[in-house]
Order: sequence, then C-alpha cells, then structure tokens
Amino acid sequence: MIGTAFFRSTARPATFTTSALSAARHSITAVYLGGTTFNQEEPINWAPSTSPAIDQVVTGPVST
Repeated sequence: MIGTAFFRSTARPATFTTSALSAARHSITAVYLGGTTFNQEEPINWAPSTSPAIDQVVTGPVST
C-alpha cells in the first residue's frame, strides 16, 4: 500500500498523488472499501470494489 485518501465528491473522479514510488514500472490497483452516501435523505449503500491493475512507469526527475 502506498497510501489512502478520503473521497469527498461524486461529481469528480477520485485522485491520489504520491512521491513514494521509485523510478521503475509499478502495478497499481485502486480499492474502494464501500460506504453509505445520501441522495437528499435517502441512503445509498455502495459495495466494495477493486479496479483492474494498471502499469505506471515512473521516470527520473525532469530537469528544467
């Protein structure tokens, strides 16, 4: 695990930023643990889910 984030809005996609990855290829998977949200006053329960893995290639620092 490289970190966690609290998702606050259904109007935007979730994002996560980290500087903890070394320069290399990394397989990354997002996991949503589920929860309850409210639409007006009606609770909506969301089930846990896991994204497909993606490969992210991290390169060295960019010189300017």
